[in-house]
Amino acid sequence: MFRLLRSVWVFALAAALVPLAGQAAYNDVQFTADTNLELANGDVVVAESGGAVESLTVNAASIEITISSGSSITLRSDARRQMTLSPGVATLTCGSTSSSFALTGGASLQTITLTVEAGSTCTAAAAATPTPASTTGRGGGLPPRPSPPTAVAASINDGAAQTASRTVTLTLQATNAVLMLVSNFADFHDAPSWVPYRTSLPWTLREGTGEQSVFVKFRSPQGGESAVVSDAIQLTGGGAGPVAPPPGVALTEGSLVKEAGALPIYRMENGVLRWLPSPTIFLAHGHRWQDVRTVASLAGIPRGEPYSLSTSPQPRFTLPLRRGVSGPQVYALQLLLQTRGYFPTTVPPTGYFGPVTTAAVEQFQSAHGLPVVGSVGPQTRAVLNQLSQ
Repeated sequence: MFRLLRSVWVFALAAALVPLAGQAAYNDVQFTADTNLELANGDVVVAESGGAVESLTVNAASIEITISSGSSITLRSDARRQMTLSPGVATLTCGSTSSSFALTGGASLQTITLTVEAGSTCTAAAAATPTPASTTGRGGGLPPRPSPPTAVAASINDGAAQTASRTVTLTLQATNAVLMLVSNFADFHDAPSWVPYRTSLPWTLREGTGEQSVFVKFRSPQGGESAVVSDAIQLTGGGAGPVAPPPGVALTEGSLVKEAGALPIYRMENGVLRWLPSPTIFLAHGHRWQDVRTVASLAGIPRGEPYSLSTSPQPRFTLPLRRGVSGPQVYALQLLLQTRGYFPTTVPPTGYFGPVTTAAVEQFQSAHGLPVVGSVGPQTRAVLNQLSQ
């Protein structure tokens, strides 16, 4: 999980899965993929893809957002928690699968605190009742509800009645849309995240013959969501299409690849693409963001089971690690130190060796009778590798 803390680091999130590309300017926190913000009480608030704010701080039971004119962000609880804003500049939307606030900056810089009520569940009545109006920066009134995309539509294989292959092409239409969510299920439980709006999308239907449906909804730049649209087609064969990669895409065993305009990153293994569903899993498998290739299409390549933390290899430390370096071994070091109580649980492992990691290494070295130098050399590596076996 990622937590963004203004007092520690603020990172720009690059356009792949949520790789941490480097330190960003103080007033430039951008989310190019859905990002989990974990509170100390265990609740998770999702900062949705496409959001941008001046700064964002995660506290024990709340999130503080500084937002300015032209900025917007949607914060979502997939546990359907009851959430409040201070000042109350937006209305809580309580849906069947999540609760959310869509925030849009006003004429002046404003700091807003979102509080999550632990263990709560939002209600439809709560969604219909506006939170108290702000008395600063908004003229004492509530902003209008974000306008959703209009003229939305979706079709499978240009409206064909049937197909013999699970690999199909979706034709999509929406006015004033920047993001979309696509799923084989009406509740969208298999959709990894919102992706940039496209008018055409290669897609793989569910296994099994018979009627297959695809469901799509769209989001506007202001955070408004459209109604769900869908299309159905009869699948007469269970094949996933050709196993060979599309023309111009040469994938070998172990290749890391993503499709242009999409977020998921896959690894080629035994002729199928396996999804790496989070930065934690990506880094725990020892991968590097710079090794990910972007291709025009991955249509026709079958998908395998997604990776999980349970399939991650145990870390093996082989490199000298010191302040200023970054990479998978730094990330594994932070995770190990965090599980042992040396790295603070209020700080997310990032793969960057900064002052917090230096202090954690010093504590570890002191506790194990090692020279307290704040960096990882041969002696410290030996102890770390012993603990990680």
